[in-house]
Amino acid sequence: MSERGDSLCTSAFTIGEILTGVFKRGAAERYARIRADNRVSPADGIHLASAGQGGVDLFLTNDQRLKGLSVPGIQFIAGMDVNLF
Repeated sequence: MSERGDSLCTSAFTIGEILTGVFKRGAAERYARIRADNRVSPADGIHLASAGQGGVDLFLTNDQRLKGLSVPGIQFIAGMDVNLF
């Protein structure tokens, strides 16, 4: 297709089919909600969604913007400088 210079076209239906499995696991919805509610980067959204899906107690970060966020499934989000003892 590339050699012939073909153009590819799809519809919203195709995207819906691709995302079905992801939505069944809750990951895409969690990711979208985190991004919408907290205005975090896509990479941070993925990390937070994964941690939330896993139900972590403590999410440590060097990013000051993430400290103290409230994310379902994560008990605490803290900086690397937090005193754990």
